Order: sequence, then C-alpha cells, then structure tokens
Amino acid sequence: MFTPFSLSTANVSTWKHPSATMQESYHVSILPDGFEATSQEQELLDMYETIRTYEKEAKRLREESARAKLADAAAKYQESTKSISGRKKPRMLPSEDMDDDDENSDNQDYTERKKSASERRGEKRNRELEMKQEKEKEEKLRAELLSGNKSDDEDLGPSLMKRQRNDNDASLISNIKNQETPTHDFSKKFQIKTWEGKILFAAQDEESSWSPPLSASNPNDEALEFDLDSFDVEKAKKNGNNTVVIKYMAPHNSKRFSINISGGDHRQYDNIFFHFNPRHYEKGGQLVLNNKQEGMWGQATNVPLSRMPRIFGQKACTLMIQIHEEGYDVFVEEKHCARLEHRNDMKKIDNLSLQFPATDDRGKAEKWTVYKVWWGHKKLMAQEDRLTGVGGANSFAGLHPKRLFIKGLKPVKNESDIDLRRANFERFFRKYGGARGVTVNIPANSTFAFIECDTEQLADLAIDEMSDQYNIKRARRKKHETLKEGHTQSRDTSEWD
Repeated sequence: MFTPFSLSTANVSTWKHPSATMQESYHVSILPDGFEATSQEQELLDMYETIRTYEKEAKRLREESARAKLADAAAKYQESTKSISGRKKPRMLPSEDMDDDDENSDNQDYTERKKSASERRGEKRNRELEMKQEKEKEEKLRAELLSGNKSDDEDLGPSLMKRQRNDNDASLISNIKNQETPTHDFSKKFQIKTWEGKILFAAQDEESSWSPPLSASNPNDEALEFDLDSFDVEKAKKNGNNTVVIKYMAPHNSKRFSINISGGDHRQYDNIFFHFNPRHYEKGGQLVLNNKQEGMWGQATNVPLSRMPRIFGQKACTLMIQIHEEGYDVFVEEKHCARLEHRNDMKKIDNLSLQFPATDDRGKAEKWTVYKVWWGHKKLMAQEDRLTGVGGANSFAGLHPKRLFIKGLKPVKNESDIDLRRANFERFFRKYGGARGVTVNIPANSTFAFIECDTEQLADLAIDEMSDQYNIKRARRKKHETLKEGHTQSRDTSEWD
C-alpha cells in the first residue's frame, strides 16, 4: 500500500476530518464520532490521502520550477541591459588627412544646395501666382458674357451663345412628379381592367375617402361594407371573380387596422372566413391572419412586418387579396407576403361580404384611410412552386377530430399548479375519454390547455356539454399529423397489382 509523505498533520484536511473548503468542493461531510471504517474502506481512504499528498508535492515542485525559470529569465535580462548600456557610441573625430581645401569645398556645396532650394521655391510661387491670375481673367470674361444681352451673345458666335430658357419647358423633376400615380387611384403596373371587374368604392379626393369614425363603439358600428358577388371557388382560377384590390393609407402612428371577408350569412360577422389585421407595435410589428367561427377566433397565422413592404407610414399602399381553391393569398405592392388556407367549405359559397371594421374587438377606433376598392378577376399571381418564405403557406391548419382546445385560463407557472390543473381536467372530462380517460396537455406559463378525447363523437359531446363552463373548441392538427393521415389514406386507397 502507498504511504504518504511525512508531512505535518496539523491543520491538514483529511477525508475523515474535512475542512469547510473540502466539504464544499467535494460535497462530503464530517464523519461522526466513533466511526470505524472497514479495512477496505480504510485502504481506500489511505489511498486518497496518498494521492492528495502526491498532488500537493507535484504542485509545489511545479511552482519551484516556475520560480526558477523566472529568476533565470530576469538574470539574463539584467545582463543584456548592462551590456547594451556599457557600449558607447564612437565619437566622430576629424581625420588627420582632412585638409582645409576639403572643408572649404564642403561649405561651398552646402551653400549652393541652399541657394538652389530657395530658387525652386520662388519659381513655384511665381507659377501659382500666374495660374491664379489666369483663372481670375477667365472668371471675369465668363461673367461679362453671361451678363450680356441676346444681341451681344450673337456677336460672340455660336460657341459662346447662351441657351435661352423656355418657360414652357418642364423640368425633369416636375415631369417625374406629373407621372406619379394619384393617391386615390391604382397604379398602371397592377393592370386593373375595368371590364374584368367593378369599382366598389372610389374617392376623388381626400375628403371623399373613408376613415373609421371616432364615434364608433364596436367593429360593426358605422363599418364600411360591400358585397363580393358572383363568386365561385371552382371558377376562380379560370375566369371567375377572385381578387380584391384596396388602395389605402395607414399613418405612421396607426397601431392597427383590419379587413374581414365572410359569407353572406355571417351573423353580424360572428363567422369570418378571412381576417386581415396588421399590428404596428405588437411584438416588433406583425400581420395576423385568422378566421372566426361562432364568435370564436381560430388559430392565428403571424407574419413579421419586417418581411413585407411597408404597410404603415406610406403616402399610399396597394393591398391585393386573391381567393382560390387553396385559400387567401395576400400581396402588398405585388409582393406575395402571406397565405391563409381555407378553414371553411367554399364550394357552397356563391357570395361574399367585405367589411372594413370601425374598431377592434375592444372598441378602440382603428386609424387608416380607404381610397379605392375593386372586385373582379385577375390571373392568379401566386406560384405554387415558390411558396418558400410565404407566411402561412402549407400550414395544414385542419381541425383535429378528437383534440379540444380550452383557452382563457389563469396562467400556471410551477409544476404543482400544472399537476393540479391536469388532475382537475382529467376528472371533469373523464367520461369523454373512454376506458383510459382523456389525455391532458398543459404547457407551462400558458393560459390554455389541450384535451384529447377517445372518439370524435365524444369530442363533439364535450363541446356541447362543457362550453358553458369553459371557452372550448376543436384544436387544429399539427403539420406532421396531417401529412401522416394523408399518407395513410393514399396507402389504403391504392390498388395493388
């Protein structure tokens, strides 16, 4: 067995009597009085003490070696500085063979060099003075020519004649300004053709435009509404009406505004197919797309405003919404910014309603101005093979048949509160989970929960019976769930040779 070095054991920390530092570093505690270790334990402890003693001795040797190296380096440096300081710069003495003629010739050369340098400086000053005088003459002659009348200009010849300004000629800047699209009209680049649709609203100037009235108390109070007639989702791609174009202005201090598209039977807009809501100052600015069913908002699609052309603070902006079999495509100044996929069966819809709400859901007035609205047919601008980066595209936002979503709960932060809420939901929704009960998912720090029932019928029953106590609705499928279901269906319906 190894034996430690013979060092003094006074005030030395051991595994049997560890110091406070050793207790904190190695998470050990003091052995109780009367503790007797077994022979194997004692050997192990002795080995630990031996290793620890060796480590201390190795550390001491390393420190001594380092100090010795530093001392050697310091001694070498001192010797080098002494040798350098001991050297003296040799003094230049005149040679014995240097005679008076050499000294005189050196003085003469120095005088000639000094004289030539002064001459060069003088010549340079003279040239600069001549150039300045010539420039002044040219400026004086130019001023005389410009101040002369037309007859004088003709006498000078064609090379010196001034170009006479015609007051009828417009400047380049004024020509560009004259070509700018008026605020209340669509730009020609959008190719809005009158025979392919109709103007629903048109302002001739700022006074005839529409802005949400400050007296409105709710979204439907004094809102601007239009009928989007002759809609057929199956004909939208070919020649049917499919596009809404809106020319508007949202000032820089506007917090938000919204646009709704719904079916004819919207029940005071409790059912909304498409909700467009840019929010200027929320989470750095974001566009919120959503739908509404029976007065309850669905799962929102959020797109950062930083990825889109500027919506707020512009003199005017053009928004285009195209409706087709896939959903609603949003274009801001011709850029495809977002898509909301259909969450309703559009095959039974033949007329739509367009609404510009006066306030948000809390009754706060929305600040923006509408100049022009057009409804008609345009060629679909979205390219299905280039949807990468388009917010909401391929989101697979279908409803889950058995999973429920409950919102409006008090936030839970610690594990005990989460476990308590999970136990309560498992008890309250027990009969909707079949033999195994329901599955409850409660994210931390959230105000919502997910509950999965045993069957689709039990999920419908839970919504009917528990909607009085909770804000409950169907949850939406996740992307991988939709892809998995589609793969299963295609495999089940395929024919084998």
